[in-house]
Amino acid sequence: MECSIVHLSDLHFKNDTENRFRIEMLREDLAKLPLGSNVITAFTGDLVQSGEQEQYDVLFDLLLAPLIEADHHIAVVPGNHDIQLKLTDKVAASVFLKDRASSYLFSGSSLVPSPYGDNSEGPLANYKALEELFIPYTDRSFYGYIKQIGEISIVGLNSAWLSHKRDANDSDRGKLRVEPHILAKYAEKLPQDSFRVLLLHHPFDWLDEVTRDAVTAIATKNFDLVLYGHVHTANLVELVRNKNGAALIQSPPLRADWSKGTNGYAIIRCNTTSKASEISYRSYSKSQRLF
Repeated sequence: MECSIVHLSDLHFKNDTENRFRIEMLREDLAKLPLGSNVITAFTGDLVQSGEQEQYDVLFDLLLAPLIEADHHIAVVPGNHDIQLKLTDKVAASVFLKDRASSYLFSGSSLVPSPYGDNSEGPLANYKALEELFIPYTDRSFYGYIKQIGEISIVGLNSAWLSHKRDANDSDRGKLRVEPHILAKYAEKLPQDSFRVLLLHHPFDWLDEVTRDAVTAIATKNFDLVLYGHVHTANLVELVRNKNGAALIQSPPLRADWSKGTNGYAIIRCNTTSKASEISYRSYSKSQRLF
């Protein structure tokens, strides 16, 4: 099966003139491209600027709903900007990070669905409401999901859940966590012969040292493509050589005026039988105001 993956990331949508115009230009650009009949739009985080409900509502109306109407399948994962930072708890995040064995995942013999207890989605509640719109999911929890689209298996991971409001001289780098246990269980559930795509917002080197190597090993062993965003640089593509030929692909930001590289997005054309992929990039010209 031939498939096109539209890889979007880091729009940082807020309801202003420039963002609305950028979305209009993106929709026009996608409409004229020969994407074929099997199209997946994968949005690897920082969909919005500050996790507010209005931002998600307007983004859905202006971009995501029209893509659905154009027969795109949609898969999203959260970034650090998709969190309502005013609701984050620095102390709680530190406690989770110090739990090197991730014991918060379990209660007796059961997997705990969320680290936030009764407030199950915590500061990601607005994002999770958006994610819910793109059902069905084969499996789904606070930490991620499995989505099956024909011969393509998509695993989405929540790499942003430990993000919180920080001082100006501090950052999330090395202080985030993706759970290796969750990723390994998801990988075991995927059909053996499917084309496997992993989505997360942060590059692996932004994860804490406890989980970084394990997550990287599981991802590169079990997936054909690993798509991510977050780092606004010109270093767009990195290939990881292993027996499966997994490729790690970073999308440029859709809108980041402070970016060190080009604003834009990626198109990945895949053959699910041969597992070959071709990547092309669409850059946004700020002077010409078009892709």
